[in-house]
Amino acid sequence: MVVMPTTVDDLALTLIDANRKGSKVRVVGSGHSWSPVATSSNVIISLAKMTGIVSLNTVSKEVTVLAGTTLYDLSKLLEDQGYALPILPSISDQTVAGAVATATHMTGVYHKNMANLVTEFKMILANGTSVSVKKYSPLYESGLINIGLFGVITEITFQFVEAYHLKEIVQPLPLSECLEKMETLFHSAEHVKMWLEIHSESCGLFQFNRTEEKVKNNPSPLFMKVTGYLFEVIQWIAGIAPSCVGGKVMELLLKSGVVFPPQERIDLYRNVFNIPNYQVLRESI
Repeated sequence: MVVMPTTVDDLALTLIDANRKGSKVRVVGSGHSWSPVATSSNVIISLAKMTGIVSLNTVSKEVTVLAGTTLYDLSKLLEDQGYALPILPSISDQTVAGAVATATHMTGVYHKNMANLVTEFKMILANGTSVSVKKYSPLYESGLINIGLFGVITEITFQFVEAYHLKEIVQPLPLSECLEKMETLFHSAEHVKMWLEIHSESCGLFQFNRTEEKVKNNPSPLFMKVTGYLFEVIQWIAGIAPSCVGGKVMELLLKSGVVFPPQERIDLYRNVFNIPNYQVLRESI
């Protein structure tokens, strides 16, 4: 059974009823995560109808939004006010609660995951009780990154910053060089990510740094969406005929709030490595 509450009271009643019947409850966001952890044969709660801003404080630089709000909508809201979140993932379909609950991250060794931007959140426990949880309180860590299994978050307060620009440099490197210089490369920019294209023995290196340079032509949402689909096609071609996909160094200027608009489908297949010991990755390949 899928339940889509529109108010906190509706949500509390759903949890009380499930608790009384002994039903298992899972909370689902946008369904971006590959893990089936949110699936259930009992009760699935979607917060898709609990969206929007609750408050925005420009003095403390904190914004409170309902849990079902997407990162795309939150980013646009902040951009309109001249602000931005310090970090963002590549996918903007995610709900704020889902992104936090699954420890969604940006890239680079200089930033932590999105949960670290949260200063306070509200959640409903299994007995229908609403609690407000502040940073460093006993429930903070267990309630925040909860993968949809520990209470239901209803509101989240994020710390934000002044809007900024990012300069992105994308370049291909031999896979052997990526593995040999991995630790150095990870510290080469504020944000760094690598795509290891094992089938072509190459590596895509993405480096992002904040810059004072101005963005002259900001891409439209339609352009960003088309680019996303085009990228999927290129990935598909690379999997069949790696030699057909070459690479050159590219430089891009991005606004802090620019993220890919919500996609109707995602057909990318990736392995994401979060390994503190880089030697483990070298040996696995």
